[in-house]
Amino acid sequence: MKRAYQYIRISEEDQSNWSISGQQDMNQRFAKSNEIEIVQTFIDDGKSARNFDRPGWKELLKNLQKEYRSIDFILVNRYNRFARNAGEGILLIEKLEQRYGIRVISVMENISIDPHSPFFFKMRADMLVTAEFERRVISDQSKAGVWRAKSEGRYIGRAPFGYLNQRDERNRPIIIKDENQSAVFDAAMQYFFLDEQPWATVKAKLKEAGYNRRGNGAFKRLLLNPVYYGLIEVSAYKSFPAQVVEAIHEAWFPLHYFDIAKERLEINRRQRTIHNLEVPLRGYICCPECNSKLTGGPSKGKGGLYWYYRCSSCKINYSAVKAHTELEEILQKLSLSVTHIELLQKHVETEIKQETKKMNALLPKLKKEVGELEKKLNAVEDKYFAGDIDDSTYRKWGGIYRRDLSGKREELRRASETKSNLMEKFKKQLPKLQNLRFLYLSCDTVGDKQQLLRLVFGSKLTLTRPGYRTQYISRLFLHKAEEINLLEVKKGRKSLPENSDFLTSTRSGNRTRTPAMGT
Repeated sequence: MKRAYQYIRISEEDQSNWSISGQQDMNQRFAKSNEIEIVQTFIDDGKSARNFDRPGWKELLKNLQKEYRSIDFILVNRYNRFARNAGEGILLIEKLEQRYGIRVISVMENISIDPHSPFFFKMRADMLVTAEFERRVISDQSKAGVWRAKSEGRYIGRAPFGYLNQRDERNRPIIIKDENQSAVFDAAMQYFFLDEQPWATVKAKLKEAGYNRRGNGAFKRLLLNPVYYGLIEVSAYKSFPAQVVEAIHEAWFPLHYFDIAKERLEINRRQRTIHNLEVPLRGYICCPECNSKLTGGPSKGKGGLYWYYRCSSCKINYSAVKAHTELEEILQKLSLSVTHIELLQKHVETEIKQETKKMNALLPKLKKEVGELEKKLNAVEDKYFAGDIDDSTYRKWGGIYRRDLSGKREELRRASETKSNLMEKFKKQLPKLQNLRFLYLSCDTVGDKQQLLRLVFGSKLTLTRPGYRTQYISRLFLHKAEEINLLEVKKGRKSLPENSDFLTSTRSGNRTRTPAMGT
């Protein structure tokens, strides 16, 4: 007589349609009429078939590893009891049949044709696709129900602080006020909205009233939750946009207080930088007195508008025209000579050749490491589909191997790239350093201008009455900066270039940094 396991699953949604006893009865009838002995039963009660992370199914696979030689079938009531994910279901059935020689049989969808026929595969695949379709329909109906309820102003889910979950006269979910927490909302109304006490005082009073939620944002969440103002946030659903609707539950705070809370807690205020080509150095150049970033803006005068840079702390103005002229003169003086450019080109060419030689020697090792990681990943996947490891172990090691494999493949790609065209790029770009002023003026946006300045001077440039000063300079322009007395050196401190992208080495992307001036 043939032997079989039977697998039974019901989800929380279909308890009435697919009872455990009903499935067992159908399986027993099928087994008896086909002279099959059911030796063990595995049950998942209230579990979804979206994936195979189910205790009953895991136990079945564990037992199967020991007894597969004496087991011929796995009986399920319908294929949707087995899986509602068509791809994973088909793949797992193939693994079970090929590795253990065990057929998965749906007793209510028994296909009376040769199981080795391609038509058998087609019909079973159709059933699994239908099962997944049913799951997606159920999921969509659930989402539609939640969206419809929220659109009607009904709160769905566990009640927030200050409310209790209840059912209305139609047995539909609703929340009602928890009067035991009224002291907290009374304190918020009195000290936050009416008296407008400092934020520290408000938090202290809410704690005294019994608000015991923890976390830095707990108090703000209380005052910024639209539910307390009689509002429900409805997420977008299909073609319907997100919206906020009036709730059917009783609010703790008046509706118009919601805007007051947002304004007081400043959640909508965002600092922004004005990008204006009239003052492109705004937010980059610094005040010599307090080291603050200078703002910029126009001032009316005879003949029209005049632009200035201004320190908000020291209240000192600097003419934008003068600041721009002096900066352009400095950039012109820092520009490199033809001889210097030629020396740089020779240096870069030598570096590229050394790097190419190093990468060529590294290629065999990287290829071997990539191959080993691919084998490990394939082994983990085989064990998972065979049921040798559970979902958590598969996700852990599969994730580790995929991450490591991705990194090694990227290393291999970089090592395999030819460096022949890199020198051509340098030859094309390096001559632009012969005229930094023109390069700066050619930048179309404020961001591009400031990025170029950071490459030369680091993160900041100080604007003084005598002229610009900087504690940092790219090594490329160090000798020029010393000639024009541009460097500002603080006693007892060595100045290093904060940004030397011009000096990016071809050796593994490392950057070379040297002191701008030792003291």
